[in-house]
Amino acid sequence: MMFAAIVQVEEPTDAQMAMFVELSEKYNKPEEAYGVVELFANCAASYRVEAELFEPDKPASAEFRRNLANGAEMVSLFIGSLHYDAPAPMTTGMIETRITQYIANFEMAPDEAVADLQNNLSICVDASLFQKSVIDAMRQTLPASQN
Repeated sequence: MMFAAIVQVEEPTDAQMAMFVELSEKYNKPEEAYGVVELFANCAASYRVEAELFEPDKPASAEFRRNLANGAEMVSLFIGSLHYDAPAPMTTGMIETRITQYIANFEMAPDEAVADLQNNLSICVDASLFQKSVIDAMRQTLPASQN
């Protein structure tokens, strides 16, 4: 199975910039925040599934995907915390549900599951600029001892 490589891009692509603007406008609106929380929960699940597919043959690639998953989960939790009282159970539930869907799809229709995963990862790559900016902002607000 071949998956799109996720690389650090020095200049954002047009798709990444469009996604960044769209998400930046949406995350402050309570009525649209759920979609942003769901998007990054889906990215966390997609990266985790991709990591499992890389194990054990490519452990460094798998670890990289797990780190991307952790970042996506953090963004989901952060945006959720701005609008909801209990974002952690919501985000965790979304991630677990999506992983279960992937596993079931891989059992029933592997080719369709691969296509679905690749499509979701493409969306996550487009959203990576927003993910990075939120994580950078979170790091800047932490005391120096926690960075």
